Amino acid sequence: TVNTSSYREVVRIGQPFDDHNIGQIGFNPNADPNDADYGNLYVAMGDGGNVFPPSTNDPHDLGQDLSFPHGSILRIDPLASGGDPYSLPDNPFKVSNNLSNARNLIWAYGLRNPHRFTFDTAGDNAMLITDIGQGSIEEVNLGVEGANYGWDLREGTFATTSNVNVVSTLPGNHASDSFAYPVAQYDHINNLVNQSVAIVGGSVYRGSGVPQLTGLYFFGDFATNSGPIFAVD
Repeated sequence: TVNTSSYREVVRIGQPFDDHNIGQIGFNPNADPNDADYGNLYVAMGDGGNVFPPSTNDPHDLGQDLSFPHGSILRIDPLASGGDPYSLPDNPFKVSNNLSNARNLIWAYGLRNPHRFTFDTAGDNAMLITDIGQGSIEEVNLGVEGANYGWDLREGTFATTSNVNVVSTLPGNHASDSFAYPVAQYDHINNLVNQSVAIVGGSVYRGSGVPQLTGLYFFGDFATNSGPIFAVD
């Protein structure tokens, strides 16, 4: 039985639209009590969403704005600190301990709808973030502290355009830009037989029953008909 009087609200963030609001929360299972990351809560925040059908990529331009928590992976210590509901670890954009300054909470940003993330429990202990794309590209990203994943200037390894359903080639100087590009991506398939339109994250297989699958990252897609299951090294 749940004791409904025992809850404590940790953080509340408003949303301008009613989509992109189902982000995961979770702890790093690879952090032990001696690690600085131990006990920190990661929070996946969408970019605030859009009207449907969308006419612009990011109507409030939140994905590239560090003064808002949207379009980011946040990291907080959910243990109460004095009169505050939580405290702040040493995040990469932190300038103070002010909980109302969004940049203090942000661990990485430039994401559209990072619906799910997972931590590999072996290998390099990588964090994998799946980001649901706009009209063209679905992404798997390596979680890197301080990274800017490019939205809404980038969608996968492409540049966005004024048409939400059209992407373009990257500019010539992309090799020296500040964006972190996905380690895996796929484009949209939308027909009556097979659909791939919205990535959802999974897990890295670290079991012993099927050795040939060890180290593969399995993930799926939110298709309305028959979404596929993918695996990537």
